[in-house]
Order: sequence, then structure tokens, then C-alpha cells
Amino acid sequence: MTLFAMQGVSKRYGGVHALQQANLSVEAGRIHAVLGENGAGKSTLIKIMAGVVAPDQGDMLLNGRPVAFASPAAANAAGIVCVFQELSLIPDLTVADNIAALSLLAYREGASTLLNVLEAQRTSRATLAQYIDDLATARNAAGLVRLLTLSAATKP
Repeated sequence: MTLFAMQGVSKRYGGVHALQQANLSVEAGRIHAVLGENGAGKSTLIKIMAGVVAPDQGDMLLNGRPVAFASPAAANAAGIVCVFQELSLIPDLTVADNIAALSLLAYREGASTLLNVLEAQRTSRATLAQYIDDLATARNAAGLVRLLTLSAATKP
């Protein structure tokens, strides 16, 4: 089920097209990441989603209804919170604990409940554990494919 969607979203800064006709579909119960090269428009897309900047054109839908956010507080009130790249995290904490710390700060700034912080920490740990397992499996599978490829290439 699509929880949040961006359709045909564009943003210009002067003569520069930071984002052209971008589409994004966020499904309920899933974890999403926005990836791309420098200059691809990732930050602009997320800033529009988070209410930091307004799109020049395009639509955003939350639960199938049109939305527009005049500020990050408005996006937060609608349940949209974006985690921006942060290079100054707490280095002695785990990724899950850093996410929980960020959630705690969001709570202090007006997020709904402290229980959300604790749930975010539990969910983060479980998701990261599964991701690590999946990554280890993928690496092992990739290594096996390389080994089989090398083995096949060296047979007479």
C-alpha cells in the first residue's frame, strides 16, 4: 500500500534544474533509501518531502490525499520525518542507538510520544540485524559465484 507519493515533482534554483519530474512511492511497512550520484537531486527531493523547500511543480500524496508542507514542523505533524546524512553522529554508539538518539531529539522537539523513541530503537536494531544477515549472505553468494566463475574459467 502506498503511504506517501511524489509525482512529477520539479524544483529549480535560478537556471539550474535541481529536480525534474521526479516520482517516488513510499510503501507502508518498508524501509526506503534515496541513492544517487552527486547532483542527482536526492537532497532536493528529501527537502521537498520534509517541508524544507516547496516544489515548483508536482504533487505529493499522503494516504492518497494531496498534501503540501509549508515547514518541517508541518511535515512532522503529518508523520513525515526525514533522517539527513549526519557526519557528526556519536561515534561510540551503535547505528541503532544513534537512530534512537535522533528520535529522542525529535521527541524533545514535539514528536508524539517517548514510546515512539523506544520502538524506533527496537525496530532499528532488528532491521539492522536483518540487513547485516542479508549482506553477509549476499557477500557469501557473490564470493561463491566468483569462485565458481574462476573455477570454470581455469578448467581445460
